[in-house]
Amino acid sequence: MLRYAVGSASTTNREQGFLDAIKEKYPDIKVLSSDQYAGATRELAYTVSQNLLSRYNTEVNGIFCPNESVTVSMTKALRDLGKAKGKVKVVGFDTSVVPCRLYCIISKRLQPHSSGWTFHFSKFDNSSED
Repeated sequence: MLRYAVGSASTTNREQGFLDAIKEKYPDIKVLSSDQYAGATRELAYTVSQNLLSRYNTEVNGIFCPNESVTVSMTKALRDLGKAKGKVKVVGFDTSVVPCRLYCIISKRLQPHSSGWTFHFSKFDNSSED
């Protein structure tokens, strides 16, 4: 998991909900990181994403991102490090750009969820191949 920022109530609730659900329903899943914060900008989030992915390298097979800036930055870092196209699953929140949202719904990468929209970038790349 890559957290957003200390003091953000909505993302803190999402993060804690994710950790609670993993612990209760999927005890065999090992959470590699729950103490790293992306920060308020996409640039900082991208740098932290790259560092986190480099640190855990081949151990990472899924990532939870609690908001849009973290989701976008993490998926860019995954793509740039060659870990996209299903190699690492990403669940993210808050995709607010309408064309991006529409594209992702059509390509089955964005699905409605009770707390909003959930972004699934399991095959994210810049090509038109799905």
